[in-house]
Amino acid sequence: MAKAFSSDIFSSNGFVLVSNDFEYAMGVVKESFTGSVFVFPKPFKEQKDLLTEDVEELMESAYLTGEEQRLFVIKSENYSTVVQNKLLKLLEEPPHGVKFCLFVASKAALLPTVRSRLSECEIKTKKIVQDISIDFSKLNAGIVFDTLKSCESLNKEEAKAYLYMLLDAYKRTTQKKEPYKNSQKLEIFDAAFKLLSLNTPPRVVFGAVFAKLTAK
Repeated sequence: MAKAFSSDIFSSNGFVLVSNDFEYAMGVVKESFTGSVFVFPKPFKEQKDLLTEDVEELMESAYLTGEEQRLFVIKSENYSTVVQNKLLKLLEEPPHGVKFCLFVASKAALLPTVRSRLSECEIKTKKIVQDISIDFSKLNAGIVFDTLKSCESLNKEEAKAYLYMLLDAYKRTTQKKEPYKNSQKLEIFDAAFKLLSLNTPPRVVFGAVFAKLTAK
């Protein structure tokens, strides 16, 4: 099984990225990589598959000299054997400062000879986080359990979005009651955001938020 994506993957010269949501995965990659990111085939071509001429264009671009780190993301719905074999030499001996990412919906799309030369990671599909309609004045164990259950599989960015909505729900249902006490409790959310940024598991963060909000 491919491990979850993290910026550590950039320590390798090439990696396979497994995801079924290219746009979302690209957003995560671009946010994490400090250099320039290029996609092949070039987006304006509107191709579904990588062709041999695209590989030739990729090789020319990869060998251009430059100081900046560069990441070439290669995307194809179907990787032909001819195309993969043409990529092998480039993947085995990448130019200095160049890294490659092969984007796939399934690792089975690649030949074993290609996979053996690359690290593997996965970015799960972006989840649609529904609006939260919790009434914090009527909070009980059942509501807390259901909320924790719904957020336990979120990634860091999704958890932050969820926390923002949780904060809005908290303000809506409590801001007219004990303003001073509530302003102190808003600091709980600020601390939670910081914990999520430090990659603390969402379930742990949200569990702590509810424990502090319900404390007498």
